[in-house]
Amino acid sequence: MTVSNYLINLIRATVRNEMPIEKLDDISWRDLFELAVFHQVDELAFFSVEKLKNKPEGEDRKLWIERHERSEVIDVLQREEAKLIIEEASKKQIGILPLKGTTFKNLYPNTLFREMGDLDFLIEPGKIDE
Repeated sequence: MTVSNYLINLIRATVRNEMPIEKLDDISWRDLFELAVFHQVDELAFFSVEKLKNKPEGEDRKLWIERHERSEVIDVLQREEAKLIIEEASKKQIGILPLKGTTFKNLYPNTLFREMGDLDFLIEPGKIDE
């Protein structure tokens, strides 16, 4: 099994809320982590990694945990900021429409599963300065 195939297995297990298969010895935790981060699916993988009997150890474990904790903070901040932006626009009677991840994030079983780098909104024309 390749690193890519194992990553897909972890994601599938998270999405289906199933027990993932244990990592094979020829797959590196570091390679798996780096691939998951590159594709921005590390949170999806993390939830399955946490179910494994043989979890990463040492520095590899630290990387997964630190990335997860960072994702938790970003998730909370983004959701709170989106809420504040919408509330402020509404108070000023400015038409605002959340777009893309800002909306889709809430459709996931866990908002951590949808990683995003920014918040996208469509604002009523001519009102952006307000």
